[in-house]
Amino acid sequence: MKEKHGNGPTHYSCEYDDCVFELYPNKGNAPIDNCRLGFKVSNTLSIIENIDITESYEYSGSTIYVTKDPDGRKVEISE
Repeated sequence: MKEKHGNGPTHYSCEYDDCVFELYPNKGNAPIDNCRLGFKVSNTLSIIENIDITESYEYSGSTIYVTKDPDGRKVEISE
């Protein structure tokens, strides 16, 4: 479904079997490889213990943890 939060970009979100998948538009002229994926998961702390977190930030009362896939794309994980 189409979503927009505040002044953020319009994006698409899907929730299936307790998994949330969201696609955001590419910003400006950034290469397509700068797209990022975000996953809403259970038991975030046990997951982040086993991966390298490059940054984190707060959004809507949740901590978003950021890691990178093997190609260097950002992947966001939240609970």
